[in-house]
Amino acid sequence: MNPADLERLQELMRVASRLPVATRAAFMQRAEPRRSDLRDEALSLLSHDDGRAELIPAQLGEEQFVGPFRLVQRIGEAPPARLYRATWTDDPQREALVAIAGPGPAASRIAIALEGQAQRQANFVDPSLARLSRAGATDDDRLYAAFESPDCIPLAELGDALRLPVEERVRLIEEVARAVHRSHAAGIAPLGLLPWSVLGSWRDDRLETSVLAVDAWPLLALLEPERRAESDLLAVLETSAPEALRGEERGVTTDVFALGALLYESVTGTPPLGLRRLAGQRTLREELRMAAKISPPLASDRIARLERAAEPLARARSTTPAALLRELRSGLDSILQRSPSSDASQRPASAGDFAAALLSWRSGRGRSLLDAARDIGRKFGFDGSSRAD
Repeated sequence: MNPADLERLQELMRVASRLPVATRAAFMQRAEPRRSDLRDEALSLLSHDDGRAELIPAQLGEEQFVGPFRLVQRIGEAPPARLYRATWTDDPQREALVAIAGPGPAASRIAIALEGQAQRQANFVDPSLARLSRAGATDDDRLYAAFESPDCIPLAELGDALRLPVEERVRLIEEVARAVHRSHAAGIAPLGLLPWSVLGSWRDDRLETSVLAVDAWPLLALLEPERRAESDLLAVLETSAPEALRGEERGVTTDVFALGALLYESVTGTPPLGLRRLAGQRTLREELRMAAKISPPLASDRIARLERAAEPLARARSTTPAALLRELRSGLDSILQRSPSSDASQRPASAGDFAAALLSWRSGRGRSLLDAARDIGRKFGFDGSSRAD
C-alpha cells in the first residue's frame, strides 16, 4: 500500500471507529465510493479491533468511570475538554456523550453553574441541540458534563473524512447557525462555542449536525497553567471573539464570530487568525492581545498563497485549486472575512443573519443576486417584489 493510501486508510478508520457499527459501511461508501479495496480493508480492521484497543487509540482498553458514567470510547479532544461516549452506571442501556475537563480547583464552582444551565434546558427540545443533562465534579477535581447526543463526533473530522465540497461544508455550518439562533431565542446565550461544541453524526445515510447546548467558555479556567501557551490552547482561541478574550461581556455576535471561524477553517484548512503557528513564540498575554487585533485575510488570498500546496487542500474538498478560488470569490470571501471580524459591528447581527447570508450565497451560485433574493423570499413566505406604500 502506498503512503497516500495508508494515510487515507488511517483517516477513515479513526473516524469510522467512533461511529455506531451499523452505520460504518454506509459512511465508507460515501467517503470512498470508488475504492472498494480501501473500504473493505478498513471495515475488516475495525471488525478485528472493536473492544481490543490494539489499532484504534479511541477504544478504551480498561474500564474507566467518572461520576455516574462508565466511559466506553474516546471520541474527540480539544482543550480544555475530552469527549467520550459513555453509559449510565445505573442504566447500562442509556448512553450519553460526556465531556471531561480538569483537574482544577474551579471544577466544583463550574459544575454548579452548569447544573443551573441543565435545569433551564429541561423543557427545551430541539433536534439539532444536544441538551446538557448532568454536570458534576469528581473527588480529584475533574469536571464532567453529560449530553444527550452519544453518537456524535467533531463535525470538522467527519467533513474532512468525507471530503465534502465547499457548498456542503457551508450548508452544514448554516444548519449549525440556525440551531445556535434557536438556542439564543430560547434564552440559551451565549453558547461560548469551542471547536468541540459543534458535532456531527452519520444517520440514515446522511450527515447530521448537533451543537452542545452549553456555555463552554468558563471551562477554559480548567486548563493547566503550564499548557496555556501551547498550540492546543491557541486552537481554542482561534474561535474566540476578542471581547471574550478581553474578559468583556459576551453576546450573540460572540457566537457568530465562532461560527465564522469554524467555517473559515473548514473551507481553507487553516483558522482565520493563524495563532497556532505562533506557539511558543510569545507569552499568553501577548497572544491574547494579538488575537484581539488581528483581522483575517481574504480566504481566497490565503489559498492563492499556498500555490502547489493548494492542490491536496482542494482535493480534500473534491475540487481543484482554480475552482476553489472561484467559489470563494463568488461572494463567500466577504462572508468569511466579516463573520470572524475583530470589530463586532462588522459581523452579522445574529446567528440567524449569518445563516441567511450563507443561504443567499448557496442560492445565488451561478445566478443573479436578484434571483437568489426572490428564491429566499419565497422560501420564507414573502414576495420580494412587493413593497409597502
